[in-house]
Amino acid sequence: MEYYLIEDIEVCIRNDKKDYKYNSLKGEWEPIPWSYIQDYLMGFDESEPEGSPYRMFNGDIMRRIKELDESEAERIIGEKIELPLN
Repeated sequence: MEYYLIEDIEVCIRNDKKDYKYNSLKGEWEPIPWSYIQDYLMGFDESEPEGSPYRMFNGDIMRRIKELDESEAERIIGEKIELPLN
């Protein structure tokens, strides 16, 4: 299982090719598209025009995601991560 912090506010999990984001208002994990985390990891910037050298591998986008360990993710969301997720 991989844990990520995106944009310094969203805790996300990649689990068996399923991705989730923690909804702090509802206190639950919500499924998200595989590309959500992957776009940050690959530095995909959809705001750049097609053909732009900054559309992929954009360092600014890649700096917006941080890998966490389980204890860091639990500290941020304020609760233990229980499997299975939704």
